[in-house]
Amino acid sequence: MRHNNKNKQQFNQPGKDRGFTIIETLFSLLLISLALMSIAQMITAAIDAQKKSNLRFMIQQKIEYCQNQLVSKSFTAAELEEGSYSTEENPLRINWDIKNISPTLKLIHLSVSYKKITKKAYFYISKYIKNHEPKEVIK
Repeated sequence: MRHNNKNKQQFNQPGKDRGFTIIETLFSLLLISLALMSIAQMITAAIDAQKKSNLRFMIQQKIEYCQNQLVSKSFTAAELEEGSYSTEENPLRINWDIKNISPTLKLIHLSVSYKKITKKAYFYISKYIKNHEPKEVIK
């Protein structure tokens, strides 16, 4: 058998080794780490946005609940006397102001807040106009 000396010499020459140099390896690791960092930042931003969205939804639900509670009261109920009221239901703070517009009409300002996020609503309650009760769903 005859060996090809040309091929043997090519592989054994210094500087002609096959493989990655340390600089190429470090550069590829740098690129991979930059990509992973940007992906991690996108994930944390998405998680924060989801938390804020859930919080705003919870605040909106609380506003609607409080509004329904106040509207369901009798026009002359003690809870609907003119004045400012406040309560705290962890982690939410609820404030409402009742103002008599006329002997038959009241204006209610309602706000629900959590830290820096605050949602406000206002509505009227009339002595003669009753709000419609929710209809029963027939299954």
